[in-house]
Amino acid sequence: MLNRIYKVISALIILAISLFAFEVFAFGLLGQKIPKNINYEILNNEFRPHSQLTSNQSSALLALEAKIRGYSSKKIKKKLGISIPDTLFPGSEIFTKPLTVDEVALANTASESDMAGFMRFTDETGRHATFWFDLTIDAKEKSSSVNIQALELVTQSNTEIELFLIPEDAINTSTIYAAKDYSKLYKEISSIATKINHTTVTGLQKYIAVAFYKELIAPNMSINMKLTDMQEGTSGQADESHYKLVEDAWLVTILPLHLDLARDKRWIKITAQAKTDAYNSDLSEEHVIGLFPLSI
Repeated sequence: MLNRIYKVISALIILAISLFAFEVFAFGLLGQKIPKNINYEILNNEFRPHSQLTSNQSSALLALEAKIRGYSSKKIKKKLGISIPDTLFPGSEIFTKPLTVDEVALANTASESDMAGFMRFTDETGRHATFWFDLTIDAKEKSSSVNIQALELVTQSNTEIELFLIPEDAINTSTIYAAKDYSKLYKEISSIATKINHTTVTGLQKYIAVAFYKELIAPNMSINMKLTDMQEGTSGQADESHYKLVEDAWLVTILPLHLDLARDKRWIKITAQAKTDAYNSDLSEEHVIGLFPLSI
């Protein structure tokens, strides 16, 4: 009898472990669930803490976040009780998938049924994507609907860039060129990076300069990473540069170098140039968006 009870208990334990393992696998496969509570900061138009939101406003922001992440309107309706249009910003799930919302800054609107402002997605590497949104809320007793008046990705002409310099023999270069995870690559490169202007390495050495772009590059904008001995202007050699979109969205540029940091006075110069007539005339001229000294 005791032996039979023992076998039943053992079977139940194995079943419980199997179900737990399946849930963990499913969570990793399907990604994060739609949150039901706001766990980020809400600011007003002066970037100060905003007064408490109504339940409808909170639900509208959660629905908007979920839709930007690529969740279906059907699933959002089921989880949040909010109806929201199917198509908002096609493709946004590609670059927001690894990010989380860290703040929403609201603009002044005419009533509590209207909401407008900026929703910012970011991660621990500092990369970020910001959306301007303008919506109205049709509140009903059993369910509410969100009407999207505008949703636009905010892009900058001078994107934020972080550059690291690493010894060539400190990493297998194929690892950089084959990288598929921006955050993982960033952590690996930053952990072995030589601090520019603080290195004790002397003599002619081989290095790799790796630049991480923290914002999405605007459409019709070309980027060049150059090595130059002239601090001014846009000139420089870009022949050895490599350009890679990690996760199909986030730009990383790589430039192999052969330098004596103690003697050679060089700069990494990153320039941008918009396609003619894409933006204003200033951006159609090549201009510097990043300048990094290499000499010590």
